[in-house]
Amino acid sequence: FLHGTVSAKAAGTGATQSCDRNPAPARSGSVLLQRGQFTSKVAAELEETGGCPPQCKEPACVAGGGHNGGLPLAGDVCEHVCSQEYAGIRYCGDGAAYTGAGSVDCRRCAPETATMTCSSQCG
Repeated sequence: FLHGTVSAKAAGTGATQSCDRNPAPARSGSVLLQRGQFTSKVAAELEETGGCPPQCKEPACVAGGGHNGGLPLAGDVCEHVCSQEYAGIRYCGDGAAYTGAGSVDCRRCAPETATMTCSSQCG
């Protein structure tokens, strides 16, 4: 997208106004595993699913508890991080309880969006 300054003379002041358009944070569809555990099978699964790991979808991953950073699914997909497996289930969330060895980065499952940030002077 764009990053720059929009030149606009404000009521004879000669001041310029600035508007920035920044893309959404970069997304990574990688599986967060300990070194050496990223296999060709996982790489093939990522390729088949457009970068959204199958471990990020229900029933493999369900909504986490709000008491520790858990987050709801968007439809049937986690758009954050799915924890390591607990009794065969992963939990969607963000924070220490959800990251670490064996967790899956699901941010790539979120739709690509861009944000626009402008100062209050930009019309």
